[in-house]
Amino acid sequence: MTSRDNPAVATECATVASALPLEAVWRRPAVDLDAVALVSGNAIYAASQLALVIIIAKLGSVVQVGQFAYALAMTTPVFIFSQLQLRALQATDAAGEYSFAEYLSLRVATTAAAVLVVVALAVLTTEEGPQRGVVLAMAVAKAIESIADVAHGRLQQMERLGAIAMSFASRGVGGAIAFLLAFAIARELVPAIAVMTLWWVISYAAIEGRAVWNGGSMLSGVRIAPVLRLALFAAPMGVVMALSSLNIQLPRYFIEASLGAHGLGIFAGLAAIPLIGTTIVNPLCQAASARMARAYYQDDRAGFRQTAGQLLIVAAGIGAGMAAMALFLGDRLITLIYSAEYLGYRRTFLTLIVWGAFSCGAAVLGSAVTAARRIRVQMPILAVSTVVTALAAMTLVPRFGLTGAALAASLGTLVQGLWFAAVLGSLVRKQA
Repeated sequence: MTSRDNPAVATECATVASALPLEAVWRRPAVDLDAVALVSGNAIYAASQLALVIIIAKLGSVVQVGQFAYALAMTTPVFIFSQLQLRALQATDAAGEYSFAEYLSLRVATTAAAVLVVVALAVLTTEEGPQRGVVLAMAVAKAIESIADVAHGRLQQMERLGAIAMSFASRGVGGAIAFLLAFAIARELVPAIAVMTLWWVISYAAIEGRAVWNGGSMLSGVRIAPVLRLALFAAPMGVVMALSSLNIQLPRYFIEASLGAHGLGIFAGLAAIPLIGTTIVNPLCQAASARMARAYYQDDRAGFRQTAGQLLIVAAGIGAGMAAMALFLGDRLITLIYSAEYLGYRRTFLTLIVWGAFSCGAAVLGSAVTAARRIRVQMPILAVSTVVTALAAMTLVPRFGLTGAALAASLGTLVQGLWFAAVLGSLVRKQA
């Protein structure tokens, strides 16, 4: 289906085209002020996520850090799959195949299904008590986040990145403050997550609601058939992203099984630091994805290669910076952020930094492949990477503990990045 087949889509494409004159698009650099704003917003949000772990570690216990990490490990792959990567697909929908209303309708349906799946998993896999409550509270937070994410896809398609940046900053700072106040009073995770989620709802209504929904006019004319076609088209990408998330979470399952919540709390605290790298790289990729998609769609070979190359250089710089930080600061940084209880894991921390650097590169390569609308090829890449991570964690965690988990994550991400690089190289050669 193209924009010619659906009047609602045609109208929406005209809106996007008027907001983005082609001459302006081609003249703009790969990373502009809006991209800088988006990176800044994501950096603030990344810092706030690290702040949540620090708050729990300082005011609570390592076990509570582990419970928080386990809730993320339980909910994130499910909600990532339910999102079907609609944000990236919408932002790179240069041909205008589907309307925003169709993207939103599908997201609401899949989010509801994800909540039901997480509730079932929580009941089946956790005992009634604090851990189950944390998982359920996290599911509500993830559901709210998922609905707002599809609005970000619309804004990203129109390259209105400032609103997305504002949302991330508001959600990060306001959410962290709300979490801190609630956790300081209750010293329990469930009320803290609930208060943080309430702030997210308020923030989303004020920012995304005003920027996207436009009095409800964007929701008119939804038809079932296009939504079902979109679901079938996006399903492979949902699998891809779920496998990508599972790659990150898999070592945590083995840690929890072998070393318990305390060991998982240590690992989660250390892993939060290198994850900041991908949180900076990802918005850069998002900011450039629509432009890369247009370049590929219009057969602008030089533009596609230049943008992908610039992103890879930035990712390499971030990886090198994280490595230097770990080598020169190391234990002092860990002690400053957390406490002496997290010391004695220098080798694990350095290995996690390597994993973070690999993740930055893989994020750029995967983004470029997605911009070229090569979706199905990503399924075997992530499937093999997940198997490598699982087998490595199964072997290395019992033998080397937390360092083994970090090694398993690094191996899986390395396989993923090398395969993405091969696919991207093939695409560039075909263009040439």
